[in-house]
Amino acid sequence: MRVLFFLLSFLFLAACATTTSMLPTGEAGKQAEAEQLVRASLTERYLADVQQRTAKHAVAVLADEKVAPELAERIIAEEVHAVGEAEHQRLLDVLVPIYRRYYTAEEIHQLLSFYQTEVARKSLRVSREIAAEGQQFVQLWNGHFERELLKRIEQRLAREGVAIDR
Repeated sequence: MRVLFFLLSFLFLAACATTTSMLPTGEAGKQAEAEQLVRASLTERYLADVQQRTAKHAVAVLADEKVAPELAERIIAEEVHAVGEAEHQRLLDVLVPIYRRYYTAEEIHQLLSFYQTEVARKSLRVSREIAAEGQQFVQLWNGHFERELLKRIEQRLAREGVAIDR
């Protein structure tokens, strides 16, 4: 019975150990995790948006120049990919040190663990739509908040005996 308990405990601990990633201790590991975090949380999505928008513009420009659509799309796709690789690295080279200044290695590790979950990936996918849907209301809400605040300040000043010109 003890052997069975020991064996099951060992298997359980081994399973837990394989699913939990360790916090990197070396500089190279910390740098790699920071880069993974920046990719997962920001640059992959941003790069995809820029590539799509730029490619659409390039297709329109080449259509105006009477370049065959199949040729234009093939060339654009290949060149977007080629430029994207180098430019993505350039973006990472700037952003990774910024992330490392604001987050500890442990925080980066925790954030990266979060961004590798399905809920985080979904959050990144839908955040733009959520922001777009709420943008008009938020602008109206901002104006309302400001008007309410100014009204209350004026009332408070009046109670304090301070008159202001409006």
